[in-house]
Amino acid sequence: MAIELRGIDQVRNLISNIPNRLFPLLKSQFQYVTFGLQREMQARVSNNQLMRRTGQLARSFITKIGGSRIGNLFVLVETDSKYAKIHEYGGTIRPTNARFLTIPTEFNKTSAGVMRKNARQLMSEGKSFFKESRNGNLMLFTQTARNTIKPMFILKDSVTIPARLGFRETAEKWLEKLKDGLQNLMRSGI
Repeated sequence: MAIELRGIDQVRNLISNIPNRLFPLLKSQFQYVTFGLQREMQARVSNNQLMRRTGQLARSFITKIGGSRIGNLFVLVETDSKYAKIHEYGGTIRPTNARFLTIPTEFNKTSAGVMRKNARQLMSEGKSFFKESRNGNLMLFTQTARNTIKPMFILKDSVTIPARLGFRETAEKWLEKLKDGLQNLMRSGI
């Protein structure tokens, strides 16, 4: 997932005015900022807003820092999670290989919120059926071993996910810290 940061040009201008002898201090500033950004993003995805279940998104943030001089110094904080983009920008999810999205109910989730069985597994057991709920949602019910009927999935044409990851805002906050650090480095002139 790539994002464009406001203020990156100011950082480039500041870096262009830093003498090469200060490269180790400059690289140290970049390390502080990029690892801070990584830690904050891992903490953000663990908060209640995203309801961390497996931890895959938090673990997916990777930080890379490299270069041997100011001219080739680079930093990268990225995620390869397939969930990151929808959580950052929001959007509507529609089914691609089926008629409906299957949203598991609390009866079909572990305490961590992970789905126990998918709809195909339930249907293959032969004890499941579709029915409209009292409030008009199409649902998949199943009969349990104790002969009780439990709603296992709500079926939807689409779901809308709000933008809620906040990677850009968090990165821009840390970019401001980098600008402050670079300005202090230039003032000190060591």
